Amino acid sequence: MASCQVGFGRVIRLKRIQYAAAGIPRYLITRLDQKEERIEEIEKYRLDWSGRRYLVHTVHRRVLLLDDPVEATIPFDALEQP
Repeated sequence: MASCQVGFGRVIRLKRIQYAAAGIPRYLITRLDQKEERIEEIEKYRLDWSGRRYLVHTVHRRVLLLDDPVEATIPFDALEQP
């Protein structure tokens, strides 16, 4: 499992570089529980002033609250529905 996590971390770092180069202002990472059945948290990242790296803006734990580019309040339960 540890090697999977290392691989996942590397993929995330590479994606961040690609997203920043493309000027994508924000992105979300959804983290699941160990059984991969429920959402534990959703991390929201924003591109910093330099346009080269992302910083954690918000960590959502039960409800995803978005304000940009649209306003939305989405309970995790709704996101977990088939």
